[in-house]
Order: sequence, then structure tokens, then C-alpha cells
Amino acid sequence: MKYDYRSQRSSALDRSGDKKAAKIGFKAAIVTLIAAIFTLSSVFVSILFTTNSVQRDTVEFLSLHFDSVHASMEYEQALTSILEEKLSLQARVSTLENQNMLMQMDATILGEDRLSQARAHIGAGNYRAAVQLLSVVTTSSPEVLILLEEAISMYEAQIMERVNELLFGRQTVDALNMVRQAQVILPSSIIFRDLANEIEDRAERIGPLTVLVPPHHPPHSRIEDTVFMSTIPFHNVMYYNLWNTPNYSLHNLRGQFRMLTVNAGRVDGGSGTSNAFLRIYGDGDLLLLEEIIALELPVEFQIPVVDVHLLRIELRRTGEGGRDVRYAIAGILE
Repeated sequence: MKYDYRSQRSSALDRSGDKKAAKIGFKAAIVTLIAAIFTLSSVFVSILFTTNSVQRDTVEFLSLHFDSVHASMEYEQALTSILEEKLSLQARVSTLENQNMLMQMDATILGEDRLSQARAHIGAGNYRAAVQLLSVVTTSSPEVLILLEEAISMYEAQIMERVNELLFGRQTVDALNMVRQAQVILPSSIIFRDLANEIEDRAERIGPLTVLVPPHHPPHSRIEDTVFMSTIPFHNVMYYNLWNTPNYSLHNLRGQFRMLTVNAGRVDGGSGTSNAFLRIYGDGDLLLLEEIIALELPVEFQIPVVDVHLLRIELRRTGEGGRDVRYAIAGILE
């Protein structure tokens, strides 16, 4: 058998070509696979990024939605609280209005009752109580105002009358205290204010003779705190023993007073009932001459002493009724 070298070589070349083609195809397949893997990786990464973006957007959306819902709930709660406060305020206002209405009704009833009581006090002459009642009535009824004005006028007149009586009796302190008490009841009274000022001015210039100008030469006379004349007590008096007559006392007025008021009478006690002559001199001039009856009430005299410096008070028994007799002079200077 003849060996065909060409044919064998051709066959070998064919097989060698096939192997090279196979290798080339395999390499191409691997390259294609790698490219596919890179492509899939890119797609996966793209999908992953897309998914993350979607999740982030979703989270942000849900967060915003939650905040919106939370804010809406807070608004509703605030609105509910405001409405509740409004209703509570309306309820309180309504309660206060009802209470005010009841108070006005009570005040009207109370005012009418006090008005009736005030009329009764005025009728009984108790003007102070009437003023106190009417001063606290809140109504501005013309009837109340007229009655209050009437009560005030009567109360002021009543106080002035009593104060004048006290001043006439030389009870200056009591008079001032009465006016001060009246000012507490009626502080707006101009009459009480002026009256109090006048009494205070007088009080500075009024006082007992024995206190303001004690005697500087009493031979048989002396100062006594209290004596009784016809059972009536007199304080800060000049006391004269008329066993030996005349008896006198001297007082330096220094020209500072305008009036001397004296109460003269026989002092209780002692066996003598002799009457006495009372002589009062001012700077040597006779200002008063009166006979004092022993068994009668003390007698009051007023003697002007304007510009008088030396005052002499002299008492002398008339000579009848015994020598054991004593007289007193209660003097007030102003």
C-alpha cells in the first residue's frame, strides 16, 4: 500500500486548523461571557442603586407623612384645648353674671331694709345710726340720697349743740373728743373739721386760773384740787378761809387773756353761814362787785380781762352767820 504523504499532511493541517479555530472560538466565548458578566453586574448595580434611591425616597416620604400627621394631631389637640377653655370661660362668666344678679337683688332688698331702719332712727332722733346705715347703701336712688343728706344735716346740728353745751361747761377735752368721734362716722364733714380745729385753738388758750396763772401772793388762800359747793364738785379752785377778812389772791395775767369766767360759792362744811362780798380788780380797777349768798348754789360770772396784767380776787365776810366759813373760786381763763 502506498503511503499518501500529501493526503496525510493535508489531513493533519485540517486537524490543526480545527484546533486553532476551536481555541479561538473558546476564547471568544470566554470574552463574551465576561462581557455578559460585566453587563449583568452593571444592571445589578443599577438596580441596587435604584432600589436604594426608592427606599430612601420612601423613607423620606413616610417621615414627612408622619410629621404631617403628628402636626395635625397636635393642632387638633390645641384646638380642642382652646374650645374647652372657651367653654369653661363662658361657664364662669355665666356663673358670675348669675351671682352679680343675685347680689344686686340682695342689695336692693338690703337697701330697702336699711332705708326703713334709717327712717326709724331719724324719727327717734338717732341721727348717727341713720347716717351709718345710709352711708353703706350702694343704690343711687334719689330717695336714699335725700334721706342721707337730711340725716347728715341733723347729725351735724346735734353734735354742734352738744359740743356747745360742753364748751359752755368748760369741758373742752370732752367737746373735742365728741367731735373726733363724729369725724370717724362722717369724715367728709367740713363742719366737723372746722369745729375740731376751732376747739383745738381754744384749748391752747383756755385753762384753769390756778394752772395758767397760779397766785403769787396768797396770805390766807391756797389752791385746792377739788372742793364741793352745794354738793357740786369743782376742780382746780382757789380756796379762801374767811375767818379773818378780807382774803385775796393776786395773779399776773401779763395781758394775754380776754375773758375770766368764775364760779363762786361757799365751800361745804364748817359751821359758818356768812355771806361774802366778791370783788375782782384788774390793774387796780374794780371789774366786779357781787354778794355771794352762802346757802345758795354757786354763781357764775364772766369778766372781760383784755390787756389786764395784775388780777386781784378779794372775798370779805358780811359779818353775819359766824366766822367759820370758807369760799372758793373756780376760774377759767381764755
